[in-house]
Amino acid sequence: YEDLAEVNPGIIWAAGSFLGPTGPDALREGADIVGEAAGGVIAGIGNDNEPVTTVASLLADHCGSQNLQTGILAALFARERTGRGQRVDVSLLGGQIWMQAPEYTHYFLTGELAGRSNGGHPLVHALYGVFPTADGALAMAGCPEHLWEGMCRAIEKPEWIDHPTYNQYFVTKEIAREMRRDFIEIFSQRSTDEWAQRLSAEEQRFSPVRSHDQVAADPQSFANGYIVEVEHPQFGTVNMVGCPIQMSDTPTRFGVEAQQLGQDTEMVLVEAGYEWDELETLRERGAW
Repeated sequence: YEDLAEVNPGIIWAAGSFLGPTGPDALREGADIVGEAAGGVIAGIGNDNEPVTTVASLLADHCGSQNLQTGILAALFARERTGRGQRVDVSLLGGQIWMQAPEYTHYFLTGELAGRSNGGHPLVHALYGVFPTADGALAMAGCPEHLWEGMCRAIEKPEWIDHPTYNQYFVTKEIAREMRRDFIEIFSQRSTDEWAQRLSAEEQRFSPVRSHDQVAADPQSFANGYIVEVEHPQFGTVNMVGCPIQMSDTPTRFGVEAQQLGQDTEMVLVEAGYEWDELETLRERGAW
């Protein structure tokens, strides 16, 4: 970067690494799963007394790429103000630590590890987590006090409306464990669809635990452009992941398929100064 900045002080150099650009392990290579392991994410997944497991998503890579994008945008904005470029560095390790700021803050303040998720979150003592149903599972994101009466109607427990502890959003760790045991028993008695209807009617904070095919079949995914249909010259209409950000004045746009191998070879070579007869000779010699 320093050499390039001497030639062009406005240049922005962006780099991503496994463990960061400095320190004793700066030169080590890595990719997603080792970033999750190095940053402490994997240690918190799963249940106590069970083998360590992973998530079925490339969290560290996605988080790192978003951080790199954010850093580049910030550097571009700074250059607009100062005229100077700069070096931007992100890492998988840094992204995973940042992503777990609440859990690390808990450790720094108390000296205690948050622990494993055990179907919920170790620091969120509430009706929070994943619960099995008769044919699947659903997730709950707590039940605030103003929704508690509706929850009692949904689960057919009117006697719990004035429950001395369950009718609070946040409870003690012990009460949360007791509440989880009770709701595991309740939710296991009906199907996921039945609970979805009941909980939706009471405007609860929940979602069925869905697979990719179920998400891809949901009109809500298409209504917001999270999944989009595009026309491919070879395969026709296909679905692809859209943009999670919606902008009113400069909306995101899809529809350009990935380039075919060698599609722009001639254009690139012409821009580089080759003549058409030279390209014909190269093609005849098997260059592409």
